[in-house]
Amino acid sequence: MCKLASLCRVDCRDVYHHRLLLLPRKHSTIPRDEEEDYPAGPAGIERELDPYLCRHDGPCTPEICVCARDDRRCCRRCSCFARCARRKGPATSQEDARDWRKGCVCKDGICEHGCPCEESGWECSPELCIPFENKRTQGGGGGSTQKHLCQHMDIQREVQPEIIVKEGSYGMGAFVDPKKTIPKTTYLGEYVAEMFPLLRGPEGKRANKAERKIYRHRKLNYMFTDVRNDVGEEIAPITLFDAATVGNPTRFFNDSLLDKTKVNVYVGTSTVDGDRRLGMWTSKYVKKGQELLLDYGSGYWVDDGPSSDEEEFDTESVTLADEQDKDKDGSGESRTACDDDEKDNA
Repeated sequence: MCKLASLCRVDCRDVYHHRLLLLPRKHSTIPRDEEEDYPAGPAGIERELDPYLCRHDGPCTPEICVCARDDRRCCRRCSCFARCARRKGPATSQEDARDWRKGCVCKDGICEHGCPCEESGWECSPELCIPFENKRTQGGGGGSTQKHLCQHMDIQREVQPEIIVKEGSYGMGAFVDPKKTIPKTTYLGEYVAEMFPLLRGPEGKRANKAERKIYRHRKLNYMFTDVRNDVGEEIAPITLFDAATVGNPTRFFNDSLLDKTKVNVYVGTSTVDGDRRLGMWTSKYVKKGQELLLDYGSGYWVDDGPSSDEEEFDTESVTLADEQDKDKDGSGESRTACDDDEKDNA
């Protein structure tokens, strides 16, 4: 607990308190009614991610298994048996590897076009793709250790250049080391963030819009949205990545401000052990000390407008008051939308 408190920069007693709430002991002095009950959201909307891992008893069948129902592979984090048929692998030939659930047999770990893992949006698995005793691995001293050489495991390997955060084109920005250059398609890091489902329906859209307005008011918006795709088919829900409270240097990548020539970073999504992950790569050669810039997309700068009828009424009232401040009636008071409604009713 002390290590966790040090990482979170909080008091050890706070960590211990939350631990007892999650894993209460029989002799705990914390009453049961003090257990935290996180709100579901506006109008009872559930803020819970649809699990991307199967959690059931028995074999994986479409009736009870979310992996079988969506025709995707089970991974080592699923709760099914290790000998589950949906964890087949490794593939014994390229012909056999056309079934993407069995992994791939790409030569020398170079997974490009035609790789079933790459086409399905999954990073290669050290358990499924190519046995450890072939060219895709490199033995250590005496063969005691193994280093996986597959080039389609960027997020799992976490090999990335140093990124320097300092004053940028807009607020804080991310820059390349002034002594090094970065080649094209170099992995820069994972976009670490909290994951939420993007709420649906009228109330959900209103809540999403309200959140975006809050971030725009603070001039700090670290949200990414991702549509899950697997084997070419769209799968709900749409996921929201929010790095406002937790993140790493990748959240300081600024927008190119509509100048496409300055964009040198692109974002890609991959599924790693059942989790959706956001990674960032260089889209072209990056010079020494150059700022890393993204294309946020045209939708990022669109004004969402009022998030509720009440806010819309308040906005209209303030606008009318500002416009008519100089045009006062005989009583010397400025007119608002409320005054106009009262006159109409009279």
